[in-house]
Amino acid sequence: MHNLSKNNSVFTDAVTSISLELVNLVSCTIQKSVPQAWLNIIKNLHFPFDDIAQIQLEYENFNSKNSTIKQADAVLRGFPSMESMHTIGFIELKDFNETEKLIRRFYKTCLTTVQRMNRSTILWDDVNFITGVGGFLQAVLFGYDDIRLKMDELDIKPPARLLNHSNAPILYGLNVRAFDGSNSQSLVYQHAQQTDTFHVNDVLSFLMDTNLIIRPTTPLCL
Repeated sequence: MHNLSKNNSVFTDAVTSISLELVNLVSCTIQKSVPQAWLNIIKNLHFPFDDIAQIQLEYENFNSKNSTIKQADAVLRGFPSMESMHTIGFIELKDFNETEKLIRRFYKTCLTTVQRMNRSTILWDDVNFITGVGGFLQAVLFGYDDIRLKMDELDIKPPARLLNHSNAPILYGLNVRAFDGSNSQSLVYQHAQQTDTFHVNDVLSFLMDTNLIIRPTTPLCL
């Protein structure tokens, strides 16, 4: 739901900040500098926050007590699917019992007919609603695999406990494309005190709840 004539929409400001920050991070790859005015925008963007309720406000002067937020991704500032964000959050809190209940309910929903809704009105039934299925995949990849894609590295740290009847997460294949469009990007990996080159067809195996880092051999910008 779009609110007209509102200042400092948290979702709009967040997207603006991320977009400009990305431009700033990759500017070195094309040897171009970012205008100072853009950097000032990043620095001075305002994100309304209720210190008492400890929640991010949808926009400036938003009344959280007397208003209903009908679109979660307008304020969550994270994964757009409600259930996937909650699942990831419970995993980060190491509340695996609550995670188990939520992910199983989420999975069941993805396999059955999901009622699509426009605001408060049900329009039609839809099997395997793609946004819901995508959210479930997010919960698995970024929750139980704990994948974090950063500017200069890929971090993987599966939690100490998985779903019941699960033994270990297994990830097949890593496709990497260099900034020049080629597939010749060389990689290194780091696990505990071990650092080595990551070759094609290498198979890595490591303990749960330990961090694996994969990064380019040559930094993005020197």
